[in-house]
Amino acid sequence: MFNLIYLYEKEPNMNPRKKSHFVFCSIVVIMVAFILLLSHPPAAMAVTNGELDCPSADELMPDTTNEEHPKTVKNEDKGLSSISSCQLAHIQKLTAEELADIIEKMEREDIVDISIGYKQYIVPKSHHDGIREKPHCDTVKFKAAELLPKDDPNVMNWDCPGQFLLEKTITKEGEPNSVINYSFNGETGKRFFDEGPNSKNGMIEPKKPPVYGTSTPFRFTPLEFAYSTESIPLHERLLSTSLRRKGLVRIDRTVRDDAVEGFRTISADLLTSWTLDDGSRLVYAKVYFSVDHGFTPVMIELMRGHDIVALSIVVKSLEQVADGVWFPSSGYTEDPDSGQKHKYEATGPIVVNQGLTKSDFDIVFPDGTDIEDRTSFSHKLRSLLWPPIENFLLKSDRSTIFICLFLFLLSIYFIVLGPRAIYRKMKGGSQ
Repeated sequence: MFNLIYLYEKEPNMNPRKKSHFVFCSIVVIMVAFILLLSHPPAAMAVTNGELDCPSADELMPDTTNEEHPKTVKNEDKGLSSISSCQLAHIQKLTAEELADIIEKMEREDIVDISIGYKQYIVPKSHHDGIREKPHCDTVKFKAAELLPKDDPNVMNWDCPGQFLLEKTITKEGEPNSVINYSFNGETGKRFFDEGPNSKNGMIEPKKPPVYGTSTPFRFTPLEFAYSTESIPLHERLLSTSLRRKGLVRIDRTVRDDAVEGFRTISADLLTSWTLDDGSRLVYAKVYFSVDHGFTPVMIELMRGHDIVALSIVVKSLEQVADGVWFPSSGYTEDPDSGQKHKYEATGPIVVNQGLTKSDFDIVFPDGTDIEDRTSFSHKLRSLLWPPIENFLLKSDRSTIFICLFLFLLSIYFIVLGPRAIYRKMKGGSQ
């Protein structure tokens, strides 16, 4: 078009043959541009059968594959204006089943093992006179693998990972006070307590030590539901299972940026399987998902009664630990009744899927440790025989105990001395 204007206005005396050549080329260029525009409309305006042709959720995620360090996202309020029409269309079409698939991948596939260092703060509520107690702080190093069992989905007592090593330094009044370590390699558990120079105690046992997943950073992930101590099969406790229950999930697809620490979220209400007298159901948990981080949960509200929040579990920041995989790097839990907060903050990189083995989940007892080995034969025999005896002694009256003790000693006498007396009698008769 500009060539034509130039030809007719600036060069009226141009050779006719040359002029026709320029006109022909200009027309060809215009036609090619028009064809390309029709075949490749802008992404935001692409239309298929009257609907927006939007990219997938993964394509809408920011590209961080070339970053040297994991990306940490804190509570920055991005606002709603930056959400594209395609992203909104994808959110509006999201079903509970699709959301369940996303969460199940987080539960079972995204993280195979993890190493993380973090601090835990216990912030008490204010006293009536306005004086606050000093925050209680623990420094923790934590490794875990086999986050969920592979073989038995109906296991009942799965309240922590299948393999773990937890090393905790307890601080009081600003100074390290004691060290508590727990480990379980899938077969043998160990405990170590160090409360001073002359107070080192260890234990070896054939079971998991008392470590609960809800006391670790997993509390801020979908595994909060899995590590619950409710006496129902593990599969029934999972968040992904709850999202698949027909008629018991209510999704609010309205994107909000004022509900959870500046994250842009949608939410899902999980409803009770039982009904009230009027036929209505109660919400037993409300989960908020970040639309900018692959629908990673960023807040869980555990409810009681009619919409009363019993406990809030809030993520303040997320760290990208693998391609498209996010893990909480800080957060807190809050009990509205007591006003007490438990805060969590990662102190270094969060490393996942590093191929941890059984040998990584072991405690090496330092010299001078007093060790109780509950895997030894003598301890197993004692634990087998003593509980029924102790139970009998506690429940029986004194006279019954004395009679049983007399009969026991009498039986020992005959067992030990009886064969000897019979032998002597037989020997004397033969003479």
